Amino acid sequence: MHANGTTRNRRKPFIATVGVALMVAGSMFAAAPANADTGADPAVIEAALANVGVLGGGGSQARALSAETPEQSPATVTVDGLSIEGDSSSLTMTPVANGDGTVTDNGVAVFGHTADSAFALTSSDQGANAGYSVLLGAAAPTSYSYDFQVNGQPAALEANDDGSVTVFDASGNAVNFLAPAWAKDANGADVATSYIIEGSTVTQIVSTTAETAYPVVADPRLQCDGLWCTVELTRAETGRVADNALNASILCTFIPAPGVPVCGVIVAGAWAHANIARSNGQCTGYRVWQANFISYAHLAYISCYA
Repeated sequence: MHANGTTRNRRKPFIATVGVALMVAGSMFAAAPANADTGADPAVIEAALANVGVLGGGGSQARALSAETPEQSPATVTVDGLSIEGDSSSLTMTPVANGDGTVTDNGVAVFGHTADSAFALTSSDQGANAGYSVLLGAAAPTSYSYDFQVNGQPAALEANDDGSVTVFDASGNAVNFLAPAWAKDANGADVATSYIIEGSTVTQIVSTTAETAYPVVADPRLQCDGLWCTVELTRAETGRVADNALNASILCTFIPAPGVPVCGVIVAGAWAHANIARSNGQCTGYRVWQANFISYAHLAYISCYA
């Protein structure tokens, strides 16, 4: 589970537990030729993402506690990057690509890297505001860089103890968080990965081995959409909530102090929501408004990352 704040003094990030099975038949990828402009056939990249479970879910579905709950802030994906518009900030995440970008019919932006690798960007409409590095074979590079801009200026980035990264604007206000580095191979095995920060650029290092099965998908994922930040429960945690066995105080530890009582009340009664999520193959999320972590708190059905 993972949580986020909005100011430098209130930036304790949620802990993201991510881990999903990526099962792709090798023949599916062997049939699609490499493309000199994008690094790989976009359909191949989409197939890899779909098997991770980040495409086709239509984003998360919120169950609001108030009819006046603000709508999710819009996120857009173009060949210029992933953009998230907030009340006072505009964040753009752009892969440092070696080839042109193209936007597929499904709204996924695919960017060239090499003949054996590519980048992809998705918005919450596809399941998550995220960048994906896709390694198609052993010849693929092991480093993938993303640049961050806030309000048209280079972002300030700070690594956190849990492996996440806080994204600040030029005034030192936290505007978003990058979840800890994550990567899976084609057999669903974890692949060692980490971030390196240099200026406004985050580089994800993917450490493959001779046993790694391809394709590999690595995921730098943003945790706030401009209005909302989300605590994401894993399948196991959702099951524990469904069985009324997860202590709400544990989950709410990662919420800034003003929001803890509200979080405790909501999560303690979340067993029915978690049962529905589990029966639909989804997970439970606890979503809070960035402005104060109290107003409009609600549960959401989310795609499971683990």
